[in-house]
Amino acid sequence: HTQNGRTILPVSDMPHLLPGSPVTETSLVVLASRELEPGYKVVSQEIVLDGKRLKNALPGTEGTAGLILFEGTAAPGKHKLEATVRFEGAGKPSLTIKYKSQFTTQPGFKTTIILTNNKKVRVDQEVL
Repeated sequence: HTQNGRTILPVSDMPHLLPGSPVTETSLVVLASRELEPGYKVVSQEIVLDGKRLKNALPGTEGTAGLILFEGTAAPGKHKLEATVRFEGAGKPSLTIKYKSQFTTQPGFKTTIILTNNKKVRVDQEVL
């Protein structure tokens, strides 16, 4: 606060820091279900949220419901997700599956998008 151009702000100007205030952050995780394509592994992925490509999670990162494709945050509100996942298996032809879904994120919640069989998308939410 001693640097030029900086001022001290009262806590009342930052309601998200007040004790007992609701959490304003959201968490977003996109998973490929374990049962998605048995015998295949994910070789490439492209996940687009509201027209912007998301950064892929580290390859091989596992979650409780499957392979984590993206883990990060999303602004609260309605979103459109498009995903393309390519699979390969030993001695099998490669397989590409495309997904589309609309969902809403809420402040203080973790939203998990699970890409499942038959191009279906499951959306789960839990309190942070």
